[in-house]
Amino acid sequence: FAKPQSKPQQVWHPQDPAGPNDADLERRESVREAFMHAWRGYVSYGWGADELLPRSQTGKYWGKHGRGYGLTILEGMSTLWLMGEHKEFEKCVQWVRENLSFDVDHAVSHFEATIRMLGGLLSAYELSGERYPILLKKAVDLGDRLLFAYNTTLGIPLQTVNLL
Repeated sequence: FAKPQSKPQQVWHPQDPAGPNDADLERRESVREAFMHAWRGYVSYGWGADELLPRSQTGKYWGKHGRGYGLTILEGMSTLWLMGEHKEFEKCVQWVRENLSFDVDHAVSHFEATIRMLGGLLSAYELSGERYPILLKKAVDLGDRLLFAYNTTLGIPLQTVNLL
């Protein structure tokens, strides 16, 4: 292995009273630009779908008959909020309010639904200062449906659960 040519740059810590240096600010902006590039692609070609297939510029859905849960929306909301993209965040909240339904006769991975869907809704609700009660309402609805997975003799959750 080759030794590094130069000493790694010091990374700014949020509690540092000196604040971020120019390199930190450049990195932050680069990450933000990369995320927003990917987000705009999703909005343009896969809005409402669970995932974007970038090569075909189409959306992919977990559910049957082109029905999904907007996984990318649910997962991206907290990042949008943290990056100060509140208008984009509010578009997501509107999508959740108008389109998100768990009334789909389709088995989903209990683990994925918990970390991606439930986690996305709850983190967005909390980070936004609890300003959007619809996020909590949808999270409670989903959580109640996921509880069925624990209705086993051993108490070990089922791998998949039908949310209907």
